Amino acid sequence: MTKESKKNEKRNCPGWFRYRACVIIYDYRKKILLVKRPKNKKEGGGKWAIPGGDGAFGKSKNPPDFARREIEFDLGVKNKKLINTKELKEFKTIIDKNKLSWKITMFFYCNGDKYKDEIEESKKNNLIKVADCDWFTIKEIKEKEEKEEIAFDNAKVLCRFWEEILSNLC
Repeated sequence: MTKESKKNEKRNCPGWFRYRACVIIYDYRKKILLVKRPKNKKEGGGKWAIPGGDGAFGKSKNPPDFARREIEFDLGVKNKKLINTKELKEFKTIIDKNKLSWKITMFFYCNGDKYKDEIEESKKNNLIKVADCDWFTIKEIKEKEEKEEIAFDNAKVLCRFWEEILSNLC
C-alpha cells in the first residue's frame, strides 16, 4: 500500500479529524489580509481566503502555534517573530461533521501592523507560497464574495468578525 493510499484510507475511517487553523490579520485601516490560493488547489483554487492551513496540530498540540506555523509557511516568512502566539485571540471555532469525519476550523485574529513590512518584503521577493496576498476592506471583501472570488465560507466569517470585533477596534 502506498503512502498516499494509506493517507486516504485513514481519511475515510470513521472518527477521522481534519483540523484547520486560520488567522484573521487586520491593520490600523481596518483592512484584512487575504491570500489568493493557487489555481491548482482542489478546494478554493484561485480564490481569496483567510490565511491558514489544515493538517495535524503537530508536535505542540497547540492550535495557536499551529496557526502561526501555517501563516509563516503561506507567507514565506520563517521568522518565528512574525506572529507571537500570545497575541493571537480566538474568534470562532466551526465544527462540521459528516458520516465519516469531523472538520474543526479554528479562527484566530491579531493586529498585523507590525508584520506588514515583513509580509510585503516576502511578497516582493516571491517567497510567498500562495498565489498572492493583499489587504482588503470589508466592503471589498463583500464585492469579491458577490463575484464568487472568496473561498469557502470566509466572507461570512469575516463579516461576522467585522461586526463583532473589528468595527469596535482601532
